[in-house]
Amino acid sequence: MRCTLSDVACENRQPEQMATSLDEVPADVFDRVWKIVTELGAYERHFNDIESRYRTLASTWLLAAFAAMGFVLSSTGPLPADPLLMVAALSIAGAAGVTLLWNLDLRVYHGLLDSAFRVGLELELAYRWLPPLRRRMSRGPHEAGTYRSSVVYRVVWYYLGGNAALLIAGGVALALWAHSHGTPALVLAGTGAAATLLSLNLWIYRSSTRLWADTPRGYGVP
Repeated sequence: MRCTLSDVACENRQPEQMATSLDEVPADVFDRVWKIVTELGAYERHFNDIESRYRTLASTWLLAAFAAMGFVLSSTGPLPADPLLMVAALSIAGAAGVTLLWNLDLRVYHGLLDSAFRVGLELELAYRWLPPLRRRMSRGPHEAGTYRSSVVYRVVWYYLGGNAALLIAGGVALALWAHSHGTPALVLAGTGAAATLLSLNLWIYRSSTRLWADTPRGYGVP
C-alpha cells in the first residue's frame, strides 16, 4: 500500500518499504525509487533557481526605480513633466513590476516547487530507507507551526517591504505636488492606482497565507 501525507501511519507495507538499511533493499527496487528521487531533486533545484532569479530581479527592479527617481529629482535639464509627478509615476510603475514578480514567484513557481517537494516527501514516508532530507526540511522552517515562522511569510514581507517603500515615496511626491499646484484630479488618479496595487498586494498576501496552510510540515524524523 502506498503511504500518503494524509496517511502517514500506513500499514501493510512491502518489505522493501519497511527496510531501514540499504542492505535490505533489493537492487531493482533501489534503482527505480532512486531514479524518481533524482528526477524530483532536479525539478526542485530548477524551480528553486527560477524563484531565486525572480527575487534577484525584484531587487534589481526596486533599485532601478529608486535610481530613476533620484535621477529625475537631481536633473538640471528639461524634463517632460513635473519632477514630482514623474517620481509618483515611477513609484507606481515600480510597485506594479514588483507585484507581478511576486505573483509569478509565489503563486506560480513556488506552487510547482511545492508539488515536486510533496511527491518526494511521500516517497520518503513510504520508503524509510531514503535519506530523510524532505522530512527534516518540512520541520525546519515550520517547527513553530505558525505562518509567522514560515519561509513563505519572510518572502512575502521581502516583496511587501519593497512595494511599501515605493508607494510611500510616490505618495510623498504626489502630496508635495498637490500642495504646490492644488489640482486634485491627478492626486485622485494616483491614489486610485496606489489603492489598486495595495488591494492586489493584500490579495497576494492572503493567497500566500493559504499557500502556507497547504504546505506539508511536521513530518520530522521519528
